[in-house]
Amino acid sequence: GQAQEADKNPAMGSITTDDGFGIIKGKILFSGEPILAEIPINKDVEVCGHGKRTIRQIEVKDGVLLDAIVFLDGKYEGAKWDNTEVSDELVQEGCFFKPYVGIWKRNGEVKIISKDPAAHNIHTYERIGLNARKDLFNFNQPEQDIRSVKIKPRRSILLELTCDNHDFMAGWRLAAENPYCTVATKGTFELKVPAGEHTIKAWHPHLGLVEKEVEVSPGQTIQIELTPGDEDDEDEEEDDDDE
Repeated sequence: GQAQEADKNPAMGSITTDDGFGIIKGKILFSGEPILAEIPINKDVEVCGHGKRTIRQIEVKDGVLLDAIVFLDGKYEGAKWDNTEVSDELVQEGCFFKPYVGIWKRNGEVKIISKDPAAHNIHTYERIGLNARKDLFNFNQPEQDIRSVKIKPRRSILLELTCDNHDFMAGWRLAAENPYCTVATKGTFELKVPAGEHTIKAWHPHLGLVEKEVEVSPGQTIQIELTPGDEDDEDEEEDDDDE
């Protein structure tokens, strides 16, 4: 399936708190059923594969939602961009966008790489709500080509990746305004953030956004739960096992 074929971004790994930082740990919850889309592969089958492409639109495991993007709202001027999950590439291989879900830097430059011996037409949209979208960039890409594009969304930092040549290709990106972001590939996340009050958001392209107000003290770890599609998630609890 799409999620299985795509290379996952590495987790942020073991996090230690420096002076002035705390940790937000959390889960992304979902009580509904998984949703799979099966789309016939009807073009460039020698490159893209035969039969149908299974896209895991909503993937759930034990009540936890996979592949949501979690991020702090705002620009955080002067923040150090040392988050290894923020990529400056997009790879198209086997007619997959790799990784399926990922993060770019807003106003940064991204290399669009095609490893396929087939032409693509990458068409990227800014997602506005669940149903509206606006073009971000759209261009033909010949076989095994590399080109760079500036990521400059105007309406939304939530991005949808499609290919006009292959309607079975799908992917999603956050155009991050700050480095405090992560893909909750397994439904859990851990973010090291500056101490203070923050608005933390989780976005799933098929369920929408949810946000929560949190406050983190220096050296503190808090635990939260987020449910995309819920209008308001209010409960926040403190983790007694602060490091």
